[in-house]
Amino acid sequence: MLIGIISDIHRYLPEAAKTALKGCDVIINAGDTCSPALMTELECIAPTVAVYGNCDRFVDYGPTVHDVAKPSYEGVRFYVTHRPEDVPAPADLPRGTRVVIHGHTHMPREEEIDGVLYLNPGSVSEPRRGSEPGVMTLVVEEREVFDVQRIILTPFGPMSESEANRKSANHWDDFDDFDPDEANDHTHIDFSEIGF
Repeated sequence: MLIGIISDIHRYLPEAAKTALKGCDVIINAGDTCSPALMTELECIAPTVAVYGNCDRFVDYGPTVHDVAKPSYEGVRFYVTHRPEDVPAPADLPRGTRVVIHGHTHMPREEEIDGVLYLNPGSVSEPRRGSEPGVMTLVVEEREVFDVQRIILTPFGPMSESEANRKSANHWDDFDDFDPDEANDHTHIDFSEIGF
């Protein structure tokens, strides 16, 4: 089962994020969506489990969104909340919790503590401290977690973290002056120079 993880949308859900999450069996949203319409967009991609973020306090997502979610997939138990400071100490997590997901910091995290995997996908719209906008995916099967991936949302679409780093080092500097709006604007062409 493929699970997509997203957080800190803050009213902007890039097309690259939607593309990265297509094919997921479920999406876990760790809060600060700030838009019921974007929550609906996630639901159109895959069934979505979501929690409230601190910026969602005055947004009504209906009765299925709470401060904490504790879903279980393929025998793997998750604990989802927005702020890392609201995650219980390892000894106080619900029994059997294998994966903790949070957002709020806008910085990615993948860390295992006492057999519990702590994940934060970072922000899709407002990354901080030099991180890139991104989402995460992981596979759960028969009570095991496999293949945790951070997917970077680049101007060229979603890429694995290693591929994005490789492209950044080798090619993206060539595109610093590229303006996608200008690429579709042909009014600046002087046709007299090409024989018209």
